[in-house]
Amino acid sequence: MGGHVSHATDRVTGEKSSYTGLPLQHDCNFQNNTNDHNYFSEVTDEERPLSKFTDKNEQRLLHRLANDIHEMKTHSSHSMAKNMKTEKQEQIIKEWRLVAVVLDRFFFFIFLGVMTVSVSTVFDFVLFGKDGNSSSD
Repeated sequence: MGGHVSHATDRVTGEKSSYTGLPLQHDCNFQNNTNDHNYFSEVTDEERPLSKFTDKNEQRLLHRLANDIHEMKTHSSHSMAKNMKTEKQEQIIKEWRLVAVVLDRFFFFIFLGVMTVSVSTVFDFVLFGKDGNSSSD
């Protein structure tokens, strides 16, 4: 009986159930429809591989399975959206850091130029005096 669960315990009621004759995974025709909570809505009764099960425990198990699949899909969608948002924020941070580096270098070279002009002006006054002649005269 490989490929499916043959015995299970209900988490809510605690009762043990035996599931025999459940279809294997490749026998199931699950539809991926995010707008509808009924996952078999587009399949007719003849095409439904799981519609032949009338036992309430089996129906409850299949309903929980469909809900679990829906929850996993919802969770993965939220995780992907959160991951994309995080990546976008990281990209914005990288761009602003690049802007900061460029501005830092730009202002450093302005500072370096102003300091060079200032120092040369001061040395000009010290060496050559106020009128531009040599101070040793």
